[in-house]
Amino acid sequence: MNKDDDGAFLVDGIVEDLITEFSMIKEIEILSRQTCFDYRNKNYSLEEYKDKFDVDYIVSGSVRSLNERLRISVELSEMDEGNIIWGNKFELDKDDIFDVQDEIVRKTIISLLGNIELQSLERANRIPTDSMTSYECLLKGKDYHHRFTKEDNQKALDVLEKAIQADEHNSQAHAWKACVLGQALGRGYLDNTDQLVEDIIFHIDLAVKLNKNDFEAHRMLAEVHLSMHSFEEAKLSGMRAFQLNPNDPRVTSVYGEALLRNHQVDEGIDFLLKAYELDPIPQGQTTSDRRVS
Repeated sequence: MNKDDDGAFLVDGIVEDLITEFSMIKEIEILSRQTCFDYRNKNYSLEEYKDKFDVDYIVSGSVRSLNERLRISVELSEMDEGNIIWGNKFELDKDDIFDVQDEIVRKTIISLLGNIELQSLERANRIPTDSMTSYECLLKGKDYHHRFTKEDNQKALDVLEKAIQADEHNSQAHAWKACVLGQALGRGYLDNTDQLVEDIIFHIDLAVKLNKNDFEAHRMLAEVHLSMHSFEEAKLSGMRAFQLNPNDPRVTSVYGEALLRNHQVDEGIDFLLKAYELDPIPQGQTTSDRRVS
C-alpha cells in the first residue's frame, strides 16, 4: 500500500471498510482491523500469519491512490495449499469506490460459500454518504482519532465537522464526532461540561436516527449508555450492534460489558472472550480500542 501523506488515510480507510464489510457477514469469522493491519506493518509471510492466527483463507492485495484515481488489486487464497481462488485488478475513479468494494466482498464470499443470498451484503442502507468530500473527511477524522493525542483529537473534530458540512445526512460522520468528543472527555482533552455531554448525545442520537443499520452508531450509543450507567439501554444498543456486525471485537466487547452490568455474567464473559479471539492482544499491549488490557 502506498503511504504518501495525501493518500495514506484514504488507502487505510478503504481497507478498513473492506474489513468491516467482511465482518458483517454472519456466515464467516474474520480477524479484527488491528490484527489485519499488524500483518502489513510486521511483514508476516502468509505461512507465519496462518500459523499465528489459524486462518483458513486470506484476502490480500494493494491499494494505490493516484490523484482522483484508485488502483486496487486483490486475491483470495486458501491457506492449506496456498492456491489462489479468485483475484482481480480494478482502476477506478474515487467516486466508484463503494461499487468496487461491493464487488470484492461479493466475489470473495461467493467463492467461499457459493452463490447464496446474504442479507448482510445489502449495502444500500449502509453507504455513509454520496459525497466523496464527506467520505474523505470522515476517513481523515477516523485516522486522526486513532492517533490518541490531544492535537489529533482536535484535528479529528475539525475534519469531521467538514464531513458533516459536506453532507449533514452522513450518519457515520455524526457517530464518529460523538466518539471523538467522548475520547476528548475521557482523556481530559476538553473540560467535562454539560454542553460537551449534550453534544455527544446529540450526535450519536442523530447518527442512529439517520441510519438504523449503522452498527458503529449503535456500538457508540451503547458506550454512551454505559458511561451514563443506563445499563439496560446499553444492552439493547449493544445487542443491535452485534446483530448488525457479529465479528467486530469492539462490538462484542461493549455488548459483553453491558451484559455483565445487567448481571448476565456467563453470557457477558462469552462475548468478552470472543472479543479477545477476534482481536488477540500481544503481551504488554492493548486491544485496538485501547480499553481492555
